[in-house]
Amino acid sequence: MDNLNIRQFKLLNNDDVIAVLNTKNPDSYIIERPVVLIPNLLGNMQFEHWFPLSSQKVFKLYKNRVIQHVPVDEYLHETYIDFVINSTKPQYKLQSLKDTLSEYNKLTKEYLEEDPLTSSLEVPIKETIH
Repeated sequence: MDNLNIRQFKLLNNDDVIAVLNTKNPDSYIIERPVVLIPNLLGNMQFEHWFPLSSQKVFKLYKNRVIQHVPVDEYLHETYIDFVINSTKPQYKLQSLKDTLSEYNKLTKEYLEEDPLTSSLEVPIKETIH
């Protein structure tokens, strides 16, 4: 695995993508298993899958979207490989908009029925005497 060409790509949108460079084409790079660097609250960086909702592993990265690319330092090779091999992509439960609205309406109704403050929000009407 020492012969993997793991590189950091700095994109125009300021993303930092780390991936295995598979092929250099005249207009693009073919990269494998890309991850994006995300800063955390402690000022460190962590890996996240670049396309977390896809099982695709190979991507075309157009050269006109890349500012620069460099090989990553040797100490990152093992960390990157470990993340890619051992991490699983999150399993998102995608709901239709109709289901989401229905759930929201149900929760809102339950909240209004259970909350004593909202159930007594009747505004007293004062009679004006002239």
